[in-house]
Amino acid sequence: MTIQERIQTILNKFGQDSVSELKRQHVDAGQKATGNALRSFAYDVVVEGYDVALKIKGASYSEQLDKGRGPTQNSGSGQLVEAIKAWIDAKGVFGVLEEKKKTSLAWAISKTIHEKGTYQYRTGHTYNGATNPISSVFEKVRMEQLINEITFAVIPVVTSDIINQYKQK
Repeated sequence: MTIQERIQTILNKFGQDSVSELKRQHVDAGQKATGNALRSFAYDVVVEGYDVALKIKGASYSEQLDKGRGPTQNSGSGQLVEAIKAWIDAKGVFGVLEEKKKTSLAWAISKTIHEKGTYQYRTGHTYNGATNPISSVFEKVRMEQLINEITFAVIPVVTSDIINQYKQK
């Protein structure tokens, strides 16, 4: 197995584990509503020439899931109101609301977010106490383990190549 293949294998495993952990953290943080974010978590191992890279993907709003959403300078484009209406339907915590009441509630929530940011942004944690559920998956210890695993997989091959080169001279 080449060095590149070894690294690909390690990154594939790390990608699978990371996506599973992202999904678990997301659900544990109480953020699952529509399931769109869960479905968006994915990974690719990309090989370009001698380079091998792991790309973890998620919804465009993943940063807000991790740190919350801060206040804005203006009232926005109306997208937040529509997203909140979908969230109200998905969560079902308010029961089934007629469209006018749902729009009013979504507008009020949106106004608060635009003025103060989300609860998570203001307090540093989700409603059930989770802190940075996305970035915690990539904590320093876990990244160091990945680096060590790649290093230990590559050392024997490099050492063998060096010894073989030395023997040829």
